[in-house]
Amino acid sequence: MVLPPIPNASEGALKELTEMTEGACLNVTDPADSGQRRRVLPCSSPHRYEVYALLQLPHPSTAEQERAQEAIPRCEEELQRFLNTRTGVDRKQLMIDAFDDYRADARQRTVACAVAYNDFRQVDAPILPQRPPAAAK
Repeated sequence: MVLPPIPNASEGALKELTEMTEGACLNVTDPADSGQRRRVLPCSSPHRYEVYALLQLPHPSTAEQERAQEAIPRCEEELQRFLNTRTGVDRKQLMIDAFDDYRADARQRTVACAVAYNDFRQVDAPILPQRPPAAAK
């Protein structure tokens, strides 16, 4: 599949995965530089992906493909948990991507779980409904 070009591909602040938060919006999940940073955009700018969960997982392998295969089921569980508390989202229109901050010397890694529409279209609003504010205690 050949994706259409991204007009604003060079926009966004370069951030390490550990600096990202849930709700971060991106055009691509591949690193933008050798420091493994990705370009994070405001969700009001055209984007393809939205991070909905950040997980701490053990290092199963140095191979990126194996790490992704291990992370995707965990990301699917997180998406189901997320969607169980919200309405108005058609899961069939979404695809999941997982990317990590692999460091060979670390015992665990941070994995970002992100969603995009199956057709990879850019949107200029959050893909997923935002979490309701926490109740005041």
